[in-house]
Amino acid sequence: MPTEINEWEFTADVAKWIAEILIRNPRLPFSEAKCEQRGSDSLKRRDLTLFDKNRVKVLTGEIKLPYRADGGNPYIDSVVQDAREKALRAGVKFFFTWNVNEFVLWETESARAHLKDRQYKSWPVVLVNKPGHLELSSTIATLKSWLEKFLYEFADIYSGASPIGTQLPDEKFIQMLESTLHQPIYFTMEELEDRYSKPKLKVELDQWMRGKGWVIVSDPEGVRDNLERAAKYACYALVNKLVFHEALLKRYGGQMAKLSAPNHIDQGEKLRLHLARHFQEAKKVTDDYETVFGEDHTGIGNRIPFYSDKAVPHWQTLIGQIHAFDFSLLDYDVIGSIFERLLSPT
Repeated sequence: MPTEINEWEFTADVAKWIAEILIRNPRLPFSEAKCEQRGSDSLKRRDLTLFDKNRVKVLTGEIKLPYRADGGNPYIDSVVQDAREKALRAGVKFFFTWNVNEFVLWETESARAHLKDRQYKSWPVVLVNKPGHLELSSTIATLKSWLEKFLYEFADIYSGASPIGTQLPDEKFIQMLESTLHQPIYFTMEELEDRYSKPKLKVELDQWMRGKGWVIVSDPEGVRDNLERAAKYACYALVNKLVFHEALLKRYGGQMAKLSAPNHIDQGEKLRLHLARHFQEAKKVTDDYETVFGEDHTGIGNRIPFYSDKAVPHWQTLIGQIHAFDFSLLDYDVIGSIFERLLSPT
């Protein structure tokens, strides 16, 4: 059985690919990229450092693998702040966090601000869900192609010819949610495919999908499309509850507890029961919002996001990121805009 590629090996490959790109593109203002560079005053290492042609560091950053708990998305605050500290020690204006699937370029100075005020630019790169995907020739080709594109774009940003760009708070929040949801949706769909082979669950799930007005099909491709749709629908429905609960704290913070997802919870069913108690409390305190939080937490639509135990750490991360955005600092029109986007048909 082949050995699973680790972060250091992937980072070393990236440094090698950048070297090849720079040889082919001498107009780029960079000389090389090195992995695992240690700061002079620290034992902490930077995953990757990019140098200009005068051997000056111009970019540092952290690479995480998307299926790991710390790599579900590139916005995890502990990873961002660790990368920022290393960038400050290196004296660079920009740093990055990259979970393979999405690359985020941060402005080092603004990255210490509240999440809604940070300046950054993100790029979708590839679609990797499990270790084997990293070794596919199609994945490698996509990564190499994107790296070349990025180096040209970063050259313009670094020189000041192109701005890093700004985004509104609601855009930042939705972008973070969508990035974080990638792995829970994948793990949920994986689990649904396995459970759909069991007659009892298939009957229950088909009935639930018919209730949504979906057409039940029997061909493998059609079945997969329906299961993917079910995974996305159920996961986004859960996100709506989580975000709405956070928004309610702006008004009812003194009467209801902040939603939590302790690290000791490692099973989906335990997390479901834990969150159901928070949702029940919200309904009791507000005496409203049955349509948001649902009446029956045991219904299949409410169970689907918790079928996969592998998704649990990613849900815990997402809940932490919703807290980090801190709705108490947002105006109600921004919160309203967030929900308009969350509830859109797409």
